[in-house]
Amino acid sequence: MASLKAPIECGICLEEYDKVRRPRVLPCAHNFCSPCLQKYISLGGSKCSICTRTYTASSVEDFPINTDFEKMVQMWTHMSVKTARTNGSSDEEDDFTNGHCSIHRKSLVYFRCKTHGIYICHQCAVIEHSPSKCDIIEIKEEMMKTKEDNLNEAQRNIDHLNSKTVTLESLIVEKNKNISNKKAQIECLLIEIDDDCKVSDQAQNIITENNNLAKQLRECSERLFKANTSKKINIECLAIKKKIEKLGAIVKEIEERTDTEKNAETLTMVSIPVSGVCAGADTGAFSSAGAGVQPVVYLDLQVAGRALGRVKIQLTCGPRRQQQMLRLCRGDDGNTWRGASFGEAWGVGEAGEHIYCLDYKDPCGIPKSQVIVQDLEEEYCRLLEEGTVAGDWSDAGFVICTRTHPSDTEEAPVLGRLVSGLELLRCAITQWSTQYTIGDLFGWDASLIMITDSGVEIPH
Repeated sequence: MASLKAPIECGICLEEYDKVRRPRVLPCAHNFCSPCLQKYISLGGSKCSICTRTYTASSVEDFPINTDFEKMVQMWTHMSVKTARTNGSSDEEDDFTNGHCSIHRKSLVYFRCKTHGIYICHQCAVIEHSPSKCDIIEIKEEMMKTKEDNLNEAQRNIDHLNSKTVTLESLIVEKNKNISNKKAQIECLLIEIDDDCKVSDQAQNIITENNNLAKQLRECSERLFKANTSKKINIECLAIKKKIEKLGAIVKEIEERTDTEKNAETLTMVSIPVSGVCAGADTGAFSSAGAGVQPVVYLDLQVAGRALGRVKIQLTCGPRRQQQMLRLCRGDDGNTWRGASFGEAWGVGEAGEHIYCLDYKDPCGIPKSQVIVQDLEEEYCRLLEEGTVAGDWSDAGFVICTRTHPSDTEEAPVLGRLVSGLELLRCAITQWSTQYTIGDLFGWDASLIMITDSGVEIPH
């Protein structure tokens, strides 16, 4: 019997719950009667006497009445009384809290009056709470209904949880799928980044190569820009060479006489036309008037298919340089100035303006610059003097100065002087040269000015 009474007793006073000692529930879910809690709070208590959990309360009203537990106590009382009767024992001291009616204390409660919210016995159901006055229900039926309602509620909660579980599982599957997709995208991005890094490395290598090429171009431009200084160095080298050659003076004199005789024989091979002008494609004999003959060659110029006019150059150089220029102007052996272009111009529109023609055309039409007559004379003239035509140091090309530089005294190998066409060249250089820049250096591209025809004129 003690085991049946234990759940319906207060844990502090060990008294059974009733209408005065109504159970109140703490936040920790432990129940105590209202008088014990009120007294405990007034004495400053703030812990549950069972689990010692701390709580804050100023009045017993801060803890709600546990109505569900109160109903359970009433049902437990009813069950304990029924068990005692089944076992043949009776307890005359049991009151309504043990399943007895509070009015008819010896009668057990079997019903509950819904109208007044109390448990009643058979006598109450007939007299005070008759069905005509009140809505009464049998306790067993109410318990079954409550049980069914609780089961239904529990099933609904289970169904709801199952639905939530399914939803969560779907979300988990979807999230996992998204994670897999994101992972695949990240892997693709990593591959692309790796490829981009490789491309970047290749681009950097290309940039480095381009920088090296640009450096080489700048160095080439600097060498071209400083060509005048290089020529002066070459002059010194040639002077040293002359001193060395003086050691074989006898051999040199024999070679010079032999070369002079050969040159004279060559000059006799050029014909003099009736008009005194030999066309560029003409061949024949060229009769020299003597050792002091200074032949005149001409160059016909054009730009973009439009004829500009003729430039005439009187050759004042030694016989070997004359021979080379004559052969190129006539087109001997297929090597000719016809179809060649001027290369670069310097100092355009300023004092010291001059223009280079470095490459002739070989029989296949390929630009060449190599000399075609060996051992060219080493006589020098002032380069930057208006009308001067100078030869190149080691190639077959030539340079024409169109404007005098008053202070520059640079020298170059003698070739000849302009007889006519000075203004023509000035205008062509000014109008048809294109400026270019390489780093801090600049120059003028005169390749649009072309030689369409060339030949030799002999004074009468």
